[in-house]
Amino acid sequence: MRSAVLAILCLAASSGAVAAAKGPPPPPDPEDYADSGFGWELTLHTLLNFSYHEPGGGVGFQLAWPVVPNGFIPREDFRDALLLEGGLDYTYLPVARPGADWGYHFLSFLAGARYTVYVHDVLAPFVAVKIGYGAGLWEGDGGQASTRHVFDWATTLGLLWDFAEWASLRVELGYGQLHEVIRLGVDFRF
Repeated sequence: MRSAVLAILCLAASSGAVAAAKGPPPPPDPEDYADSGFGWELTLHTLLNFSYHEPGGGVGFQLAWPVVPNGFIPREDFRDALLLEGGLDYTYLPVARPGADWGYHFLSFLAGARYTVYVHDVLAPFVAVKIGYGAGLWEGDGGQASTRHVFDWATTLGLLWDFAEWASLRVELGYGQLHEVIRLGVDFRF
């Protein structure tokens, strides 16, 4: 019996010495988790535009790349990032005037910066400012058409909700060349 108790005590002491020799695990490297939500992103979205005359709609996409993935605020419990973002929107605006129906097709190429802050594990508000080029085509009754080329710009406030590790629901309210815009889409992370 004594030898069994002595063997158990020796075994416990040796396993404790091994654990003490290992020491506590190292703290996590911020590079391992801060970048996890800020890699390449592809957003596919629909948009509703409240422009000059009547509401219009469209579709678009945006690509984003984190230029400052670990953000500007060095705290382990705080995640923020600065991303470069660019993309393309197609918008159609119907214009009904007395005696004539016109439509406006507009392609908008925009690029700029987006600053995102996670205020919760899955919620991240953001602000974006973008500039670019826009090309429009007016068409209407009688086969008449005219084109328009403009310097384009947009500012947006939005919210990302991470519903999966690889995707977020994205909602944006913006103002720019085509006035008020609401975008609703899905943000895929790579």
